[in-house]
Amino acid sequence: MRFTMRSWCCLALLLALAGVATAAPELKFETRAGEATDKDKNPAPTITVTVIGGTALAPDAFVLRQTDGRLAGVKASKVTRYVEGNEPVAIAVLVFGDASWLEGRKELVANLEASLASIAAAGPPGSQGMVLLYKGDVEVRKPPGPLAELADVKLAPKDPAGPKAERDLTAAVKRAIAELDKLQAPRKALYIVGDGIDGAGSKTPSGSMRELQKQLAEKNIVTYAVALQIDTPALGAPKPPPTTIDPRTGAETSDPALEEAFAIADTDWRKVKEQAYADLKILVGGNAQKATSAGNLDSAAGSFASLLDDRYYVTFDGFDAKRKAGFSWDGKEHPLVLRIDGQDTTAVPVTLTPTWAPPGGGSTWWIWLLIGGGAVAVVGGIVAMRKKPAPPPPQQPQPVAPPVPAAPAGPPPKQKTMFVGMGDDAVFPQVAWMVYMTGPKKHRFVKLHPGANKIGTGSSCEVVVDDGYMSTEHTLVFMLPDGFFIQDNNSTNGTFLNDAKLTTKQDLYDNDLILVGKTVLKFKSVT
Repeated sequence: MRFTMRSWCCLALLLALAGVATAAPELKFETRAGEATDKDKNPAPTITVTVIGGTALAPDAFVLRQTDGRLAGVKASKVTRYVEGNEPVAIAVLVFGDASWLEGRKELVANLEASLASIAAAGPPGSQGMVLLYKGDVEVRKPPGPLAELADVKLAPKDPAGPKAERDLTAAVKRAIAELDKLQAPRKALYIVGDGIDGAGSKTPSGSMRELQKQLAEKNIVTYAVALQIDTPALGAPKPPPTTIDPRTGAETSDPALEEAFAIADTDWRKVKEQAYADLKILVGGNAQKATSAGNLDSAAGSFASLLDDRYYVTFDGFDAKRKAGFSWDGKEHPLVLRIDGQDTTAVPVTLTPTWAPPGGGSTWWIWLLIGGGAVAVVGGIVAMRKKPAPPPPQQPQPVAPPVPAAPAGPPPKQKTMFVGMGDDAVFPQVAWMVYMTGPKKHRFVKLHPGANKIGTGSSCEVVVDDGYMSTEHTLVFMLPDGFFIQDNNSTNGTFLNDAKLTTKQDLYDNDLILVGKTVLKFKSVT
């Protein structure tokens, strides 16, 4: 099969789109009690969604809805960037501090200090920072303190350069992890600047770097590294062979044997540098950059700051005063769906706490009660008009019995729906139906018939529900002369009546709520 340039472009576009489709953001939900003010003594709770991945947009781009509720959706009231949020970060900056790397390179030191100033502004209020310099040992150049103080740290070496550089990167990373373990912060990060070489260097992969990478991943430490490798004998580079000048020609010459030895040593040195950078990338999970000059260090610090700035916070009010509706603050778990710029994310179960109700009501449940009651009254009136009973014959006056003492007052028992003479037009007829409270058929209803009525996903069911969590014939509802009954039909996920799982055949009463799969139905009847 031959591919044209257009075919390759289309394939690349499809792969890019596929990558975008699978890169769904991670969501974390947090509910908080409202803060009371002089004007509002009983404020509604709020919901804040931490969105990890993607770019922060305007509040109008976000809508949050409760899929088992009646509120169509709430737009965000505020979007907060990471640096303005409440997840402080503790950052350890680990710098190669041997004078052979730093001494005499004013541009290098100046750019390193400028990069620290960029990192100093990379965290929200309450963030902490420290600077560690490593050689054969570790020097704490800046103890843990406010992150902003990193902007004032000076990195000039205290000791003069020796004939051979010392570097123990493995021990330095272990020390940085130990120092971060001492700090209490929601997030932690490690930023490494050096040449990436550990000890004298090696041409084979480093096992210690792989073990440290596992520790960093297990502790959820965000890591980034930048490698600036300098070719000097003190840092490990081979020393070129001495040269002499040919008196006859004036050309520089050197011993061929020494030239060959230098070429071999230089090849080995290049392999050491390549392996060091490969090990460094493994250590930081791929978040590494090779600097070609000191001028790259500040941009590397910006990349590290961008790595931290991977989240934002979207806040929603828990009650819409204009619509007199809000989320179900009942202390129970409800599915919430966040829409970002027109795209729905996956529903997440969230416990809506604290329990809260608006002053004087505000929920829309009473509207539904009135609608349901009105519907019952209308149906009852229609039924009564179908067969108007004949007036009773005149009755002769009867002796009046003495009054019977009234029974003590108390709450009336819940009345069961009773019917007699089913199918006979001469008596009060049976009227009942199921109302879809959630799902694509929300607010529609299905009239029930005498006998068994099946609820399920099958087309043969009387009450058909489009719900992937239900069985084909999930539940049975019986309309019998002595009332209504409900029974689970050996379904996979069970049937719940008023939040209680059915284990036996149960009576049904007007306004009972039935949960099948993830769909809520309401039973209505004429009593």
